[in-house]
Amino acid sequence: MKSKLVLTLIVLIVIASLAMAITLPRNETLYLGGAMWGPLTNFNPLNPSRGWGVGYVYQTLFIYNPLTNKLIPWMAKDGKWINATTYEVVLRKGMTWTDGQPVTAKDVKYTFELPFKVKQLVPLPGLETVKVINNRTVEFVLNPQTVNYPEFYSAMYSSYIIPQHIWSKIPANKVFSVSNLKNPIGDGPYKLLTYNQSEIILERNDNWWGNNIFGKPTPKYVVEIRVSSNNVALGLLLQGKLDISNFYLPGAQSLIKPYHLAAWHNTPPYMLPYATVLLFLNTTKAPLNNAQFRRALAYAIGPTNELTQRVYSGQVLSYVNPVGFLPIKSWMQFYNKSVEKQYGYVYDPKKAEQILNELGYKKGTNGWRTLPNGKPLKLAIICPYGWTDWMAAERIVAQDLRKIGLNVTAEFPDYPTYWNNFTSGNYTMALNSFGAYVSMTPYTYLYWLFGYPVQKYMYNGNFERYSNSEITKLIDKIATYKLDNVKALTPLYSKLEKIFLQEMPVIPLWYNGQWYLANQSVWTNYPTAKNPYVWPSTWAGGGSQVGSLLLYPKLKHAH
Repeated sequence: MKSKLVLTLIVLIVIASLAMAITLPRNETLYLGGAMWGPLTNFNPLNPSRGWGVGYVYQTLFIYNPLTNKLIPWMAKDGKWINATTYEVVLRKGMTWTDGQPVTAKDVKYTFELPFKVKQLVPLPGLETVKVINNRTVEFVLNPQTVNYPEFYSAMYSSYIIPQHIWSKIPANKVFSVSNLKNPIGDGPYKLLTYNQSEIILERNDNWWGNNIFGKPTPKYVVEIRVSSNNVALGLLLQGKLDISNFYLPGAQSLIKPYHLAAWHNTPPYMLPYATVLLFLNTTKAPLNNAQFRRALAYAIGPTNELTQRVYSGQVLSYVNPVGFLPIKSWMQFYNKSVEKQYGYVYDPKKAEQILNELGYKKGTNGWRTLPNGKPLKLAIICPYGWTDWMAAERIVAQDLRKIGLNVTAEFPDYPTYWNNFTSGNYTMALNSFGAYVSMTPYTYLYWLFGYPVQKYMYNGNFERYSNSEITKLIDKIATYKLDNVKALTPLYSKLEKIFLQEMPVIPLWYNGQWYLANQSVWTNYPTAKNPYVWPSTWAGGGSQVGSLLLYPKLKHAH
């Protein structure tokens, strides 16, 4: 028995060594990085903590291109509204899973109705049922009382379709936790070949149904690498060992021309805006429970262009609007500049001091302001240790607030401590941007900020713990309109903007960049502002990144 165990261990070690020793032809391999921060432990498309690469193996009905604000039919040949609450999807002909089985409408029905049976999965809001009309046609039937159009559209381009004949064999109580690392069966352009502690290797699926529709991906292998730091990633990029970087690389803007790197822009700002970084104010703690105090903080924080220049040296946009709407078509079509003009704010430290004085937050003999009852007033801003750009920005913001007499410290706990304090409400101020990323509608941003009811732990949003019944009603109303109903939606968003600026439970600070640089020594024809065929992110799952699948057929060999 003991000898068998030893033999098994030896075999496992040999297999692991072979995986580590795989040598890939450089001219057929695309190396990328920016999403893998730990070893791959999960390839489950149903689990939000899934590892990198899932979106290349599993596919969605549509993909979303933020540059054009359009849904692109993917597994779906087309989709249309039959009536206000019934959406018909017709699948493409000839789609197969990698085990040779056909992709059918039953797979779509199974995927979207599975959350009704699995408690860890969240059903699509308002979905009553998915009707199978024939092998290639389904109808999504929504409840007119609970329909949520923003969530529906998001699901169309972010929900991975899974094969019923595989997953239905797994007990419902295990589908969420299964690792799915052994030969995952998908229908995408790549297959999982192998992985180890530092990389994930995908191999092209030459039988992919999309080859004749979207073009056959040029790289035979796609490798996501894990690095220990951004500086290591920068070194690999300059050496040509990393083709596409979605890491934040400090100082990289000075290397674009000398190393002939591809960036979205050749001049500042080099990066597209990806997410809004906000200063969250814990509205359950005094004095941050006072809207006028919060507005005073907004007036006191210095101009965005100074902060971004000091931290990012021109890599990101030099402005942010006071509501934090990303400057993309899908959001700005609803932005009301007249509301900003009437209720917004600009950098004005004298105004900030005036407000604080009127509220009774006077300066003591030591120069620090006190609470109206004379007790010391101390505040702290937190962000994760090691996030060097956020740490630098946090110091600048704290310094600005100290200039008006507020005793504010910049603190940098490790990430687990930061996340625990942030989600439990054990903080006064914090930086975050997790749900403020590019999407098809600003509803996702505003719901993330204000839509979740206050509970003991806030894991998904409303980290500022702000309650306002009027905002809740507006968000719920917005969900009842289709995304292209600009006439009906604009006044609702305008009312939300007004309340946002009057209450300021969060303060937008800057637009985080869509970090993107590419080495052109092995591959060329990367997306840029002059060649904008796709959003320049290699992350294949969720949000705006599914559109990156358009990248691979357009890449060309450098030699």
